[in-house]
Amino acid sequence: MPRLYVYATQDDGDLIREWLNTEPDIAWIVSDGASRWKALDSIVQLDPGAYTLWHVASGPLPLFRTIGDDRPEQIPDPWSGWTASVSGADHTKPWFGSHPGILEFDFFPGGGPLEPERTSPSYLGVSAFGWIGDRFRSVEGGAHPATKRWWARLRRWVDSVAVKVIGAVPVNSPPETIMALPNAFRSIEQAAVRRYQSRYRPA
Repeated sequence: MPRLYVYATQDDGDLIREWLNTEPDIAWIVSDGASRWKALDSIVQLDPGAYTLWHVASGPLPLFRTIGDDRPEQIPDPWSGWTASVSGADHTKPWFGSHPGILEFDFFPGGGPLEPERTSPSYLGVSAFGWIGDRFRSVEGGAHPATKRWWARLRRWVDSVAVKVIGAVPVNSPPETIMALPNAFRSIEQAAVRRYQSRYRPA
């Protein structure tokens, strides 16, 4: 599953939110009450948590009536909302099976599920974009070409505003490249300066 890891503070989260809000083919899937969901063009606040994104050009969203339903209906109008009959393991997010038009954004500026032992207001956590891509191409035909292009566009945008750094995701895993967004990168630089000063401070 393609993943794009980023260091992002709350200010960087606002930068991400504003950019996604301007993307015409991206919708946020948000809660609309108990077992209800709806699509929005934009949101006004990005709190720490897990978010579901729909690449609208990928096609309609499936509506599963039962687990294992191999002929799901289509949600008639996601913008007006719908009631879900089934849910996945995470009840805080809508369940669309392995739909390749769905992307995820896990925003945890102060630590979270990727780093369960590191949650504090001063800790810079790891956030991530995720996408199933062509993982189930042999079964469901794979991702829409437009969604593949948008994933590449997302990576280009992150490359244009962020700086590559080395980190470990999750904790105790091998080092991996992570993109640090502007405010997060400043925090990393400041922390490095403090460590240097404390180590080489004159006696």
